[in-house]
Amino acid sequence: MARKTLYMETTQIPAAKTIGEIQEFLTEVGAAAIQISNNRETRQPKSLSFMFEVDGVEMPFRLPARIEPVFQNLQKKRSDRTREKQQEADFEQARRVAWRQILRWLEAQFALIDTGMVDPAEVFLAYAQVDIDTTFYQKLKEDNFRKLLPAGNPA
Repeated sequence: MARKTLYMETTQIPAAKTIGEIQEFLTEVGAAAIQISNNRETRQPKSLSFMFEVDGVEMPFRLPARIEPVFQNLQKKRSDRTREKQQEADFEQARRVAWRQILRWLEAQFALIDTGMVDPAEVFLAYAQVDIDTTFYQKLKEDNFRKLLPAGNPA
């Protein structure tokens, strides 16, 4: 079911400020080696990586900021007349929204971790880096999730 308003859709907080808040928050919860990766063409932040201890092991995680889907959602709400005219403004808004959503998602995950309701691996495993540009989720998706299926499954 689609919502009429995207979560954090009306934020006016610049992406750079939110990214700083994310770095500060991750530092407070014990993350290490926090890094921002930029898109070479746009020179804009595209993902956030950090190390976090899980069961005594420092694990690397990477959270992508997928701006394009947020942008597409914002554009769908526009009339045909205004869609093109508002592209630049909508893309900037999408950037603000995406990073703000990441911040709020991280805060929610660590609230669950802090209460003991979940283990860090439960919420972050999909984002564990298996190599420099690939997360565990991406690796499983490349294999059509076959490694998750029970043995003998014909998929």
